[in-house]
Amino acid sequence: MARIGGTAAAVRLSLPAEGRPSVSWLWQAQPDGLTDLIRNLKRAHGRAVPAASLVLARGEYALISTSAPDVPQPEWADALRWSLRDQVDFALEEAAIDVLPLPEGSQNRMSRSCMAVMLPGDKGRTIELESDDEGMRWAAYEVTESALRNICALGETEGKAHALMVFGDDYGMLVVTFQGELLMTRTIEVVAHAVAGNVEGRGNAVGRAGLEVLRTLDTFERMHSQVQLSELTVAMPAGAEGMVEVLADLVYVPVRQLELGAWLDCKPQDEAAQALMTTPTFAELCALGAALRDVGEARGQHQLQLLTARQSQGPEPFGLDFGVKLAAGVVGGVVVVSMGLNALSARMTMRAETAEKALVDGAVNLPKGPPRPQSMGELEALRETERTQRSQYDAIQRLTASTSAPYSEYFKALARQAVGDLWITGLTILPNGQDLELSGRMIGPQQLPGYLARLGQEPQFQGKRFAQLEMKSLGEQQAALAGITAFTLKARAGGNARAPVGAASAVEAAQAPASSASTAQPAPGAQP
Repeated sequence: MARIGGTAAAVRLSLPAEGRPSVSWLWQAQPDGLTDLIRNLKRAHGRAVPAASLVLARGEYALISTSAPDVPQPEWADALRWSLRDQVDFALEEAAIDVLPLPEGSQNRMSRSCMAVMLPGDKGRTIELESDDEGMRWAAYEVTESALRNICALGETEGKAHALMVFGDDYGMLVVTFQGELLMTRTIEVVAHAVAGNVEGRGNAVGRAGLEVLRTLDTFERMHSQVQLSELTVAMPAGAEGMVEVLADLVYVPVRQLELGAWLDCKPQDEAAQALMTTPTFAELCALGAALRDVGEARGQHQLQLLTARQSQGPEPFGLDFGVKLAAGVVGGVVVVSMGLNALSARMTMRAETAEKALVDGAVNLPKGPPRPQSMGELEALRETERTQRSQYDAIQRLTASTSAPYSEYFKALARQAVGDLWITGLTILPNGQDLELSGRMIGPQQLPGYLARLGQEPQFQGKRFAQLEMKSLGEQQAALAGITAFTLKARAGGNARAPVGAASAVEAAQAPASSASTAQPAPGAQP
C-alpha cells in the first residue's frame, strides 16, 4: 500500500509459477491520514487485511547515498548508524536503518557505494501506534525509491541500465536501475497537473523535466561510465500522453511511454485495466512496486524492511484498541461470574431452608432426642456450601469495587510511554489493585531507568514501587536474540510509599551489565 500526496492505493498481486504477475485487486482513495486510510481499506477489502507492505510518505524517511562501510554487508546498517549521525537531524540510535547496495562493478571508483534508508524513531512510533489502534500489522516498510526500483527493473535489458520517470500530485521522481538494484534517484519538482495542463503550461513543465533528465544522465555517465543506459520509460499522467514525443526531442536516449501490460497482467481489473496499463498514477506504481517484493527477492534483489525492534521481535505491542477490548472483556467476565455466583448462592440458600423446614415439620413424629445423624449431616453440608458460595460472592464484589479504575488506563499509560528499543510483553494486576508485575524486553539495559522514570509520572503508576527486578539475556539461549534482555518488575502492597516507580536498587541493577540471569532486591530498610 502506498500514500503519495493526498492519494493512496493498494494492490494485491497473484504470482503464478509461470507467466507474468497478475493484478488481482486494485483500490484507490483520498484518505484523511493513516487511520482513515486503514479503516477505508478494511471496508473496501471486505475481510481481514493480511500483513502488507507500507510505502512511507515523503518526509517520513531519509535516504542518503554514501560509501559502503568496510565491514561485512550484514553489518552495514550498524556501521552507518554511527558514521551518518552528523548528516541527519534526528537520533539514529532510535531510528530503523536498512541499506540498499549498488551492484559491484557499476562505478568508476574503487570503493563500493550504497544507499542508507532511515526511518526516525518518532515517526516510526507514530505509524505503529496509529496502525495498532486499528488492528493493522505491517510486514515491511518500503520507500518510494525502492518501490519504483521494483517496477523499473521489469524493463531492464540484459547487461544494461534502465530509467523510469513518474509524475505525481506533489512531485515527480526519476530512478535508474541496473541488475535489479537502484543506481540513482532524483526528485523532480514537476507535478502531474502541470504536464497535463494547457499547451503552454505543459510545454514549460516538460522542458523543466527534460532539463532534470539531462542533469541526471550527465551524472550517470560520470559515475557509471561502464554501464550503458538502454532507454527512459515515462509514466505520463492521463491527458499528457502526447508529451512523450516532446520529451524525446530534449534528451539523447530513447524515450517511450510506460505500458504496464507488457510486464504485468492487468486484465482482471476490467474497466480499470486500460488506465492502469497506459496511465497509472504515482500511488498505483508505488503500490505495485511494494507488491512485487517477492518477485524482486526471488531475483536476488535486496528488499527493505525498516521494521523497529518491537515489530521484528517479541509479541504484539499493547495498543489502545487492544487495551480497551481487553479491559472490557475482564470487566464483563467479572460481572458474569458475579451474577452466576449470586444465582448459585440463592439456590443453595433455598435448598438449605427447604431441608431445615422439612426437618422441623418431621420433628413432631420423631421420638424425643437428637435428630437423625444423616439429616443433620445433610443440613450442615448445605450450610457449609452456602457459606462458601457467599464468601466467593463477597470476594467478587470486593474485586469489582477495588478495580473501579478501568484497566484500559494502564494500557494507555504504557502506550504513551512506548519507546522503540523497549517493549512490554506482559502486565499482571492482582485483585487488591496495588500488587502488579510488568514484564518486557529491551535492547540494552540502559533503556530501563529512563523508561521507569517516565512511567512513574503516569497517574496509574504514581505511588507504586517496583521492589524486585529480574533481568535475563536472551542471546545465550538463541543467537538470533543477541543483544536483547528480558526483564520482570514486581510491585507489592505495603512497600515503601515514598519510593516511586523505578526505585534506586532497580535503577542500579538496570544500569549494570545484564548477565544470563540477574535479580535485584529492595534496598536495605525497604519493605519487599
